[in-house]
Amino acid sequence: MPSDSVKIVKAKLADEKQILDLERRVWSEQNLSDVADKYDLGSFIRFGYVFVAKHQNKTVGAIIAIRTNKDDVFVGDWVVDKQHRGKQVGRALYQKLMDSVKGTSIITLVSSRYKTSVAAHKKLGFKEKRLIRDAYGVGEKENYHLLYRKNGGMKNDVG
Repeated sequence: MPSDSVKIVKAKLADEKQILDLERRVWSEQNLSDVADKYDLGSFIRFGYVFVAKHQNKTVGAIIAIRTNKDDVFVGDWVVDKQHRGKQVGRALYQKLMDSVKGTSIITLVSSRYKTSVAAHKKLGFKEKRLIRDAYGVGEKENYHLLYRKNGGMKNDVG
């Protein structure tokens, strides 16, 4: 788990700006922009599962998820500030989500170009269901890994 100075908490609407700033910083490393949307994020915070990692009142990580029409939980974004990677922050964010949605399978889509993220998900117990081309229907030529994890929700389930 992350150091004692990093706390994982349920996001509040007041966290929205810091989450959006974090997403923009992380995704700009990949030369992506406009991934985050303030209107969607506000809805996810109100009605979904959004947790943040806080270090000295600064958001250094976030996981954003919603329940699907098939009663799975879909993780739409999982980001950790560059300075806090490799310190179990991402694992702790997923653990908080798993504890919150006990008994519910978790799914996510990860671009094939993010090999580190695919590997991290597999270390957390995710299995690959299949590859999907242009998963978001925006004309991309790349493949996305559809990953899923049956979730028992036990403490330290990501062991």
